[in-house]
Amino acid sequence: MASLHAIPVRAEVRGRRGSNIDIARRLLADIETGLARFLDDGRASAIDLRHVPHMTPETYGFLREQLGSGEVTCAADTGMRVEIAETGFPGVWWISHHDAEGEVVTQIIEITDVPSILRASRAGTAAGLARLRKLRAGMAGVPQDAETTQTLAPPQGGTGELP
Repeated sequence: MASLHAIPVRAEVRGRRGSNIDIARRLLADIETGLARFLDDGRASAIDLRHVPHMTPETYGFLREQLGSGEVTCAADTGMRVEIAETGFPGVWWISHHDAEGEVVTQIIEITDVPSILRASRAGTAAGLARLRKLRAGMAGVPQDAETTQTLAPPQGGTGELP
């Protein structure tokens, strides 16, 4: 998994102290810009809401309500609990990091296809491959079930790879 420090983060909200609606309006404009850029050139971005001036619990709630809920939610344990939720806008993710007591430590809006915290690192993938090979080697002496082996084989001329 990617570390929290590897995520590109920006906090850019201009203007003076405003109402929840004003702050949310500026953040929604930044999210719109980020989503358009992501669609244009594939460049992901993130907004660390801790660094947005004058954010109150009400502002967080209002923004969360405006963004809505999407189809995907999940959690990760990276030394702290991380909740990842797609908003009602595909490509816009609300990511919350919680401390050991369950208190929210950070809230980030990430604009991407898959949040970076969910992507396996190359080192982690290499370690997984090594463990899988070790597992398979340990199974070398276990008799095979011919029916299962035949069922799992790729179709004639197929590679078994996903599209």
